[in-house]
Amino acid sequence: MTEEPLIYTTRGNMPISGLTYRHEWQEDDNAIVFIEQYYLGDELVKSSSHVKIKKGLDLLNETSEIG
Repeated sequence: MTEEPLIYTTRGNMPISGLTYRHEWQEDDNAIVFIEQYYLGDELVKSSSHVKIKKGLDLLNETSEIG
């Protein structure tokens, strides 16, 4: 017997097959963002964002003294 996959949402665990999945990419000079959203009808019940920063922090200009 195969169980239907569930996904945790704002309404608790729900069968993933009963939800509408949408995704989008956003990109600018600083980051690339991947957004996943799951809807129950028109209601957003789960959203995840994954961010990749393009530029690292410039730590060489930051100095501090100890003691």
